[in-house]
Amino acid sequence: MREADAVPGARKAPQGPRLCLHAHRRLTRALGDARRQVPNFACPRSGDRSWHVAEHSRRLGTLSWKGLVGMKVYVAICSRDEGGYWNASVPEVPGAHTFARRLDQIPGQIKEALRLFPESVPAEFDVELEPRLPDSMQEMVRQANEVREHARRAAEQANEQTRAAAAALRSGGLPMRDVGELLHVSHQRVAQLLAAVPREPRK
Repeated sequence: MREADAVPGARKAPQGPRLCLHAHRRLTRALGDARRQVPNFACPRSGDRSWHVAEHSRRLGTLSWKGLVGMKVYVAICSRDEGGYWNASVPEVPGAHTFARRLDQIPGQIKEALRLFPESVPAEFDVELEPRLPDSMQEMVRQANEVREHARRAAEQANEQTRAAAAALRSGGLPMRDVGELLHVSHQRVAQLLAAVPREPRK
């Protein structure tokens, strides 16, 4: 991650702010718990405190708290040429560049290119893509990602509300099938929701 006086795009994440959307997704997937509450850290790429919905690299690797907030992150600028190839380069490391037919091929290839500069590139690092598209396309991608993120948050909130209601109805003595009818879900889904509710420790 770049220092504050370096080329904009990636920097050391300060302690305290929160993760960007992409880092949040990587964390929750790696930990296998989409309901985990994520502490406040800054986006490793920009240091911004807001939730980003820009399209980043989807490639996932070994994840740790140290790697997420302290690992060096290089931003690869990707642009598509007339022949249909993506050309990628890392402004922070002149000479580190590659090209590929598909965006998902870029991270592995650009990492190999970066490893050709051991004198300036650390042993452990990560890469994030910054695709450059025409303005109209870029805006459509931004809006689509933003709407999808709103839908994801709404779905999570709906699950939590349904889980709380199911727990309350069951505590009131209603059978599982009645709970399902009232909440418009199957009784199997009610069982799944209730299985995720922490149980009170026995005294």
